[in-house]
Amino acid sequence: MIWINKIKRSKRFFPVEYQLYEVERLTDRNYQYLEKFLTIPEKKGKQYHSKNKKVFRNYLLGRIICKSLLSQKLNLDPHKISILANQDGVPIVYTARLCTDIKVSISHSGNMIFVACVKEKNVGIDCQETKALLNNYNNEFMFTQLEINSIEKRKTALEKLKICTLIWSIKESFVKLQCEGFTKAPACTKIIELEESKVKIKDEDGKVHFLNYSYEFLNGYCLVSIKK
Repeated sequence: MIWINKIKRSKRFFPVEYQLYEVERLTDRNYQYLEKFLTIPEKKGKQYHSKNKKVFRNYLLGRIICKSLLSQKLNLDPHKISILANQDGVPIVYTARLCTDIKVSISHSGNMIFVACVKEKNVGIDCQETKALLNNYNNEFMFTQLEINSIEKRKTALEKLKICTLIWSIKESFVKLQCEGFTKAPACTKIIELEESKVKIKDEDGKVHFLNYSYEFLNGYCLVSIKK
């Protein structure tokens, strides 16, 4: 598929099946070809019918990439795999119409699509274009004062942008790990302590979690994976 380029990454991530792709401009013919790989239930998804072409593209490609990865691992025809969202928008994998214990996390930003598949245990991932958060590091809707102070301590604009993006991506990955989205302002999900591979984070209900995470800055994007 010449319009989806697999990106090589370092080996800093957990032993989970990850795929990262850069998407080039798709033609209507490309879309028509890809749609053949979706199952009938997948074509009933809300995002499939979105009039926003980018939303539709991300829905389509995220599932195609996951199905391709899973079909290789499970030795199944991709047409027999369905990735459907539950009422909270969490992707659930079905084979032969049966729910599996495979967990999927999908993230997209700019022209990047990042997917992860893992059996039994949950995983949360996020892909965030760094320039998208430019001038947002003091946004009190997104960040707590403690987080803003941590960002402002950085000496250069690039360092501020990187730590700002990392903090945001950890929050996004965390709510996916919890199989939920933000139900309050993102600042209500609070990073209390942040080390190189460990994070102490307080959720919207005030419960504290101690978690491991991996991250990488690549081609202008921040990639984060978090697990319990």
